[in-house]
Amino acid sequence: MTISSGSRRAVLRRGEDPVAVAGPVGEITLFVFGRGQVRELSFDGPAERIAALRAAKLGF
Repeated sequence: MTISSGSRRAVLRRGEDPVAVAGPVGEITLFVFGRGQVRELSFDGPAERIAALRAAKLGF
């Protein structure tokens, strides 16, 4: 998963067919920490990978 906010970019996991997540840093942080409700985020990549990411148990 690649995360992008403005000019900053971070790769959380490398691999084929990555999903890019873009949006405000605060919203990305909440998403990565497990908030299921997504606001102001965009996802780019293969549909099945996006669905898998959105269904994954994230957070601590």
